[in-house]
Amino acid sequence: MTTEDKELEFIIYCIENTAERLGRYGSEVYNKLKELGAIDSYIRSYYDTLHTQGKAYIVDSLLEYIYYRDPQWLPEGYKPFQPTITKVKSIKGCSTFDEILDIEYGPIGTPERNNFERGADAFILAERLKEE
Repeated sequence: MTTEDKELEFIIYCIENTAERLGRYGSEVYNKLKELGAIDSYIRSYYDTLHTQGKAYIVDSLLEYIYYRDPQWLPEGYKPFQPTITKVKSIKGCSTFDEILDIEYGPIGTPERNNFERGADAFILAERLKEE
């Protein structure tokens, strides 16, 4: 797979996950991101960094990109991601990585935590396969 193929696959991933979060069609999100220049000036430009981030971060960053350029396109009342003071204080009080994961994704066995764990496992496997 060429670098260009990987970037294209990642762009599709970004669009589809953003569409899922918004409850919109992928084509709508693609058209908006293209109109705003996000595909080339953000996703492609920062591919090396973005593709190492989690789905929530990627989608939040794209929604923030849209928010500062065309806020009325987003759902009414949408505000960019801002961690709550309570959450920040909770995370600062953690002494293990598992405690942070509990705050971010819920306890082990919850659907959100299971999704995170599956994504993390898939990422680790993909990285190991790249090394071989």
